[in-house]
Amino acid sequence: MRRLASKEIADTMDKIEELSIRDDDNSIRAQCRQLMMTYLIEYPLGKKMSKHFDFYISNLSYEEETGRISSLEMFAVMFNKFPFTVLQEYSTYFFIPLVMMLINDESALCKKMAASAVKLLITKLGAGSPRNDLFDITLNWSKQNKVQLRQVAMQLFGTFVDVEQDTFNNDNFKTRLDQMVPILLKTIQDGVKADQDDDESSEDESEAEDNENEAENNINEDSEDHDGAVQIKKLPMNDKCLYNTLTCVGKIFTKIPGIFTTGADYKINEFLAAITELLLHSHAWVRLSSSQLFAVYFSSIPVEEISNTSSNSYLSIDTQAKVKDLCLIFYEQLKDDQLTKEIADQATKNLIYLFKIVKYLNVGELNSKAVSNNNAIGDTEILHDDEEIQNPKKNITIKVLIVKMTRLATFEALKKIKESVKRTCVFRWIAAVCLDSDHQQLLPHLPDLLKPLYREISNAQKEESDLVKLAHEVLELIRGQFDKQTFAEVYAKVQKMAHEKRDSRKRKLAVEAVKEPEKFAARKQKLNLAKREQKKRKLYERKPELKFKKIRSQKATDE
Repeated sequence: MRRLASKEIADTMDKIEELSIRDDDNSIRAQCRQLMMTYLIEYPLGKKMSKHFDFYISNLSYEEETGRISSLEMFAVMFNKFPFTVLQEYSTYFFIPLVMMLINDESALCKKMAASAVKLLITKLGAGSPRNDLFDITLNWSKQNKVQLRQVAMQLFGTFVDVEQDTFNNDNFKTRLDQMVPILLKTIQDGVKADQDDDESSEDESEAEDNENEAENNINEDSEDHDGAVQIKKLPMNDKCLYNTLTCVGKIFTKIPGIFTTGADYKINEFLAAITELLLHSHAWVRLSSSQLFAVYFSSIPVEEISNTSSNSYLSIDTQAKVKDLCLIFYEQLKDDQLTKEIADQATKNLIYLFKIVKYLNVGELNSKAVSNNNAIGDTEILHDDEEIQNPKKNITIKVLIVKMTRLATFEALKKIKESVKRTCVFRWIAAVCLDSDHQQLLPHLPDLLKPLYREISNAQKEESDLVKLAHEVLELIRGQFDKQTFAEVYAKVQKMAHEKRDSRKRKLAVEAVKEPEKFAARKQKLNLAKREQKKRKLYERKPELKFKKIRSQKATDE
């Protein structure tokens, strides 16, 4: 169909082009974009088309977010409707400005839309020279010293994996993977080193503060400049770059079939060794991503294959030491004061898998303990051997793992009663342990498993919380795996131990009141003060205006 080409139409479309970015009404911007798209496709613009591309590229940095979003939406329509020849000619021209938005734009929505536009562009280009050119640009950025370029390169690597995952057997993609893997591994290893250096510098700074005897006012300007230079040199690698790298590795792990069976080709064991060092990283995102990567690995390797000496799997080499390290690391994640629900859930799932490995490795010991303790479990108190837990030469056992997890629940119940994340994780872990074990394997450890559940149920208020309901559900699950007499004997033993411990504390306080009255009085005074503060806190929560009145009265008194 012939279209009338005139200066008046061109001028009109220039105004419509402006409105597609700058108009306040979303519907008008959408209509203008539609008209512009029709004009670009159906009119013979020739070299003038690049002028319109320049306009939308320049408005990727428009001051208003709505304008940038409109420009990104225009590019998305272009990539979907333009013929391959046009995309091939302008691919690099579109690619670089959109990628720079991923670095420079402050809007999370704009970054997300820019990432989608880049992915769409790579997809539409298909396998061939234009896509290879974009990958070469990304590969070049990944080798630069500037952290922002490496950061966006890691994100783009993940985009290429998303787009080309179905062509894993293609030689072209295998070549890309061979180029990406060393860079990804080096980035992770550099991140490990940077985090370790940062921890060491933090320790040195804290030691220096502890040993400092002079006031800060005596520090001269020269020393301040020197300290500033030291801090700049010791700045760790950008956590965002490391997070993007882990995300890309996660896509490789999940989307490429059989990646763990061909681990030697892609340095899987080296990746997992480096990722292990990041499980206790200072940044929560990095810890979570690292835990998720191990979860992908765990889901791909059956427990029975771990002991296969002919396997090159990560856990099949030096199994006992690695399993112990991972158990203790995920346990440390759960101990964190700033624990988030996402990290807690992932660490719990990983510990469930590790329990299966520990049980598989100690199956002979478990069965022998079950036989020897079957009759004596109700008559002897199980003592926890701290030396067994802390001894680095000893392998981790079922007992050690159960003791550490139950102590975690006890700590939260005593010290942080208002929180419930740790206890929820422990109760769910106990439920998984019970489902994965038969009653003979559970019997020697039944008192340890019941203690945190009994504590939670016995201390419950009239109105049951979700945590107490969960404790009841887990308790019923355990009850169902034993005959009534055995369960009743062990549960009565746990109950008796708890009452004896409580009575022992009361007797100790009574003796202290007679022998050391001053110490007893100080303890009682401290307790009364704590109760008084708690009453005040509850009152202020119920009537916050009282707190402001108190502050105003104190200010008036000071004046």
